[in-house]
Amino acid sequence: YLNQFADIVKMDDCFDVPDQVEMPPEMLGLTKAQEKAMDEMKLEEWNILAQATYFHQVEQGQVKGSEFTENKEYPDTKTPRIVELAAEHTKLLIFCRYTLQINHYATVLRNKGYRVMTITGENSANHYSISTEAEAAKECVLIAQISVAAGWETPSFPFVVFASRSYSYLDD
Repeated sequence: YLNQFADIVKMDDCFDVPDQVEMPPEMLGLTKAQEKAMDEMKLEEWNILAQATYFHQVEQGQVKGSEFTENKEYPDTKTPRIVELAAEHTKLLIFCRYTLQINHYATVLRNKGYRVMTITGENSANHYSISTEAEAAKECVLIAQISVAAGWETPSFPFVVFASRSYSYLDD
């Protein structure tokens, strides 16, 4: 049916598409501090949705505070793994849901001497220029907020980490 309206071709016949290697997700587990924080939240909050959001933040190692509470940081198993991956790959793209998590990884990696660039909702006017600069760099860790992952590209980054994901269907 579609042949009367279009030429149907394989993408591989039109473009050089690099081989895609899909790895199974790594399940890193929680630290004792993260487990304790989640157990305490179960006693404090009855709303299941509030619990789920809090748990998701605790799993990442950071919980955003409010006007009444400070941000909280928990030892986590993801940060050391991110550092390992940065050592293994000259160009590493990391997607995160939370700004606190992005800032945490950026600080840790910069303190270890890595060139780190970030793309978040806070610098939305510069996404294209940041991605272009990261693309031109010989070595770079680019950390991007998953909800603003459209409108730019980094084809020279062969390894991508999804450190935390959004619940939105549009972000996947």
